[in-house]
Amino acid sequence: MRKSALVLTSAAALLSVAAPALADELGVGVYAHDTKFGVSGTPHEDGTEDVQLLYRTRTFHIDYLLNPMFYAKAQINTSNRTNFYTAGIEWRHHFFKSKFYGDFGLGGAYVDGYNTYPDHFNPDSTPLPTTPAQNALYQQDLKIYNKYKAMGSDFVFNPNFSIGYDLSRHFAVEASWDHYSNAGFGGRNPGLDTFGGRVLYRFGGLF
Repeated sequence: MRKSALVLTSAAALLSVAAPALADELGVGVYAHDTKFGVSGTPHEDGTEDVQLLYRTRTFHIDYLLNPMFYAKAQINTSNRTNFYTAGIEWRHHFFKSKFYGDFGLGGAYVDGYNTYPDHFNPDSTPLPTTPAQNALYQQDLKIYNKYKAMGSDFVFNPNFSIGYDLSRHFAVEASWDHYSNAGFGGRNPGLDTFGGRVLYRFGGLF
């Protein structure tokens, strides 16, 4: 259903080409996928990991938007589960003029996965098969149900929070949490959380 390796390679190539001309920050990280660390319901794709590619602009001094940054990221699951492609806005605050800082962001994400389960499958309510053809369909639907989390919509919200530390003028490390859900606007809303860390490179350095 997906070609995650091709998507990951293409995204990395695109970011590497764009970065010298466009990016203030470029990051790469590893994340626990569908983790219990967060506000979502029961994990369904847990035990797998994501690779995250992040592009983040420098701060834009727009007073009525509280001086935001803008970001785009790809969250690619290494076990061929649900992927997310996100764009949004972030705000940063350094703590006590130190090298530690916090970012809060909110974006919208495209879901590369299931909206609903095929045939509206649910093992608690779907009738058991009585013929070989029904059994083949049942087993196929059950396999999808056990492997993937149906997110309820193709587009979801992405609130996120990061804690970072400036290692140098050009490098920083961050621990971050991302939440993905449709806020109840879809047919179902299980939500999904990821938690992990990334390394950042700032092409313009600190200002």
